[in-house]
Amino acid sequence: MYIFSLRGFITLIAALFTTLTSCSIDKDTPLFNHKDLKINLVRAEKDFGAWYYDLELQNTGKIEIGFISLFLGYPIKVSNGSKSNPFKVEGATRDAKPIKLGTNEKITFHVVAPVEEVFGATAALDFDHPSLEIKGYAMKGDQAIPFGISGSLELLVRND
Repeated sequence: MYIFSLRGFITLIAALFTTLTSCSIDKDTPLFNHKDLKINLVRAEKDFGAWYYDLELQNTGKIEIGFISLFLGYPIKVSNGSKSNPFKVEGATRDAKPIKLGTNEKITFHVVAPVEEVFGATAALDFDHPSLEIKGYAMKGDQAIPFGISGSLELLVRND
């Protein structure tokens, strides 16, 4: 006794074939790559109890990115290194939000980190290795696909 009939088996194979061939990836559509977002440290200086940073972001990829936010913080020193600090300051631009970057476009974020006002006890903070967090969306057609990049500022800054 057969569980499947020949007609059911052929229908199943035809449906599977249709599903597999209709879900092909469009190879001409560019994809977002975090390495296409170049970060340059233009300025970092301390004055009057605050740190001032100018960070330039450039989109070198083929896909537009938008709704970009940039945050800077200082890791907390611990006995075996450092840990993430939940307190961060947001960078600002001269442009109105939402921030969008097309291919080869740049924008400069200005960050003012009033150390004692925002971060409190400064002895526990690692000011030599600030952390950076960038959030945004890769714009693919009508879709906005979220992305996030975070890490030590010195590791994320472009080295060319």
